Amino acid sequence: MSHLPNKVEAELQPLLGQLLKSIKERISGAPSVECAEEILLHLEETDENFHNYELVKYLRNYIDTALGSVIEEETEKCTSAEGRSLGSGQDTLVQQVTRKTRESEEYKEMMRSLKNTMMVVVESLINKFEEDKLKKEELHKKKTHEQHTSYCMDSCSDSGSSFNQSYTFMNQEQLQIIVGKLDPSQPKEIRREALQSLCCAPPSDVLNCECWITLRKHLVTALSDPDPILSDRSLRFYAKTFSSSTFSATRETYTSLAMHLESCFTSQQSSVPTLSAGMDITNPDVVRLLKKFRLLNEFQKEVPSFWIRHPEKFMEEIVESTLSLLSVTHEQSFRAESSHRVLKPVYFLALLDTKASWFNKWMVKIINIKEM
Repeated sequence: MSHLPNKVEAELQPLLGQLLKSIKERISGAPSVECAEEILLHLEETDENFHNYELVKYLRNYIDTALGSVIEEETEKCTSAEGRSLGSGQDTLVQQVTRKTRESEEYKEMMRSLKNTMMVVVESLINKFEEDKLKKEELHKKKTHEQHTSYCMDSCSDSGSSFNQSYTFMNQEQLQIIVGKLDPSQPKEIRREALQSLCCAPPSDVLNCECWITLRKHLVTALSDPDPILSDRSLRFYAKTFSSSTFSATRETYTSLAMHLESCFTSQQSSVPTLSAGMDITNPDVVRLLKKFRLLNEFQKEVPSFWIRHPEKFMEEIVESTLSLLSVTHEQSFRAESSHRVLKPVYFLALLDTKASWFNKWMVKIINIKEM
């Protein structure tokens, strides 16, 4: 058994994993790599469960099988009349047998085989760990995206509709009719029905229609409408368009939503809370504003994935609209009829996303592109 067969590698993987899991806290608590190595080297002395680990039992059995005959032979030599007698100051029997065994070819071959096999096992464990980590990250990202999309769907829905409707394909004429019904001059009920129909259309059809520019204006107008149903259904369309995960959809919906939010702070009819009054999250106007910022923040987390394919367009449009929104000052949001100043956009984003890790990613990419 001086050579470990390939199938043994598969047996050693879980045993090594079990050992590492058992001492994980001790190793992770080490202040340095050197200290962690010291812990491993003296594990037998410090861990009372050392001899109970399955890996230790396995290796002990392996060593006994590989070197058993060598140890017996050396023991006989050292204790026989032909062997060297032990006197004062000389090695003990155990020390002699140990030294002779370590000098044997069987021992050297065993160590080579064991070392090579354990290197393969460790490398395999590392690869498996990396794969599991990537899978968990992808699963977490997918789950988070689904939860966020679901949140936007749920929070932007109303009692008379469901966001999880099947798509209804529309031609140019049908979309043109919807645009006409969305005109601010139309009765509120007609505009509501038009938005409901628009949310059922494939985002690609809507974004590629000939009347998209006019339609986008009407959507922004609906977003600003005091009627909560119109505002929510318009936001539903933005959320559903974002979920289509295409660059054009992201660019169009993001820049449009960012410009709308900027206008919320610079308009004289702004319903944004003031610094002195604070933020009342039970206020319907504040809730709607938070919903919009929540959706915008989801865009901010996802758009870096589109950056690789469209770096120039990304910088020119999405980054510019973001910086414009974040640059809104107290002077811009100052109300002429009041001495109070309203909260700035950055406060809302900070409330929804305290770490804002997306911002660091954006800045790194901007710097890298400028240096190209």
